[in-house]
Amino acid sequence: MKSPMPFRLKNGLETIVTPARGLHSIGISVAVKCGAIDETRGKTGSANLLDKTLYKTKQSLEERLDESGIMWFSQPGYAFTTHSMRVPLDRIGQGFGLLAELLSYGRLTRRILDAERSNVIEAIASEKDNSDYIPFRKVRSMMFGGRIGAPMYGKLEDVEKISVADVKHIYDGNYGIDRMVLSVYGQIDADKVIKEASGPFSALGDSHSRRRSLQKVLPEKPGEASMQMAGLTQAKFAIGFVTEPACGLGDEGFRSLSAMGCIETLLNERLFDEVRTKKGLAYNPFSQHDQEGVFGDLIVFVGTQPGTLGQAKEAAFYELQRLSDGEISQEDLLRAKKRRRAGKETELDDTMESASTMAYMRASLGDRMQLPDKYNREINLDDIRAAAQRYLRRDRAYFASVEPKHL
Repeated sequence: MKSPMPFRLKNGLETIVTPARGLHSIGISVAVKCGAIDETRGKTGSANLLDKTLYKTKQSLEERLDESGIMWFSQPGYAFTTHSMRVPLDRIGQGFGLLAELLSYGRLTRRILDAERSNVIEAIASEKDNSDYIPFRKVRSMMFGGRIGAPMYGKLEDVEKISVADVKHIYDGNYGIDRMVLSVYGQIDADKVIKEASGPFSALGDSHSRRRSLQKVLPEKPGEASMQMAGLTQAKFAIGFVTEPACGLGDEGFRSLSAMGCIETLLNERLFDEVRTKKGLAYNPFSQHDQEGVFGDLIVFVGTQPGTLGQAKEAAFYELQRLSDGEISQEDLLRAKKRRRAGKETELDDTMESASTMAYMRASLGDRMQLPDKYNREINLDDIRAAAQRYLRRDRAYFASVEPKHL
């Protein structure tokens, strides 16, 4: 894989091409700076509904996508939405044409909106009843004052009232070339992309948005919350720590971000070996480090028996404390780096996923998108220990649990 090459198409669309040989398809993806952060009060879920209905506003587009042999996928988020495709090498031009058409706005009818609204309402109900998701969501909501952690689908009372005009409003405000990044990954060069993509994307204009840069979402004070839920047989809990968001990071911030990736790998290993296998206090324990454009966090999730929730909580905090105290060896660091490299190499074989990742990184990090890779190679044991001590202290922890409700 060669280094990503950034440039702009004639209409100003920011584009990045990452040539990679030996692959049988190319991935193309557009990251749009549009997500839940762009919704107005009382209209939560409108960005998600836009994503769900956009391809249905053009006649027969869904059928043509299915018949083309081109795999496609879209993913709404808090600050970005990505639209991605995996395209056979002999259908590159068709792929760019279909993606550009998908990004344009056709005619959204009330019938289409109501059908997708029903699916979203069903998903909201499903998440509400999902005991695995409750402590995870609650911790994020505690960390960021409810601005992050609410279901990405939106609040039920808002989704039920969203109109066709509301969906069109969030499209007009955000879906323009000034808020998009086109990423292409695979056996292709910049000249070929310019030739094939310039025409299809030429019809896209600027958005009506005034938001030009992401602002950090500041955390609330640490705290604890406990809930009960009828019908549960297990107890679950989540422990959260605020780290660094992508926006506004300097070199030291990127260094900490890279260190946290290794810490996530080590923590997953220790939770499984110590809390689950040796102590038998948990099932499916894991940690997850996320870094959106506007927030960053590391969350530990543990499922356990109701009678051992307290023991499992302390066992998880003990492993976090070991990391915070610097109980990390050079062997631990090398093993974590090796696992992260292996995971990344596997991901790079998926051209659609790789194009989506590159689009997201360019949209959130701009010209600094290659700094994380640089620091992944350079970080040392002192960096890992400093990041663990900075972020994983117990006095910085947010805790939420859900237990069976006894009727």
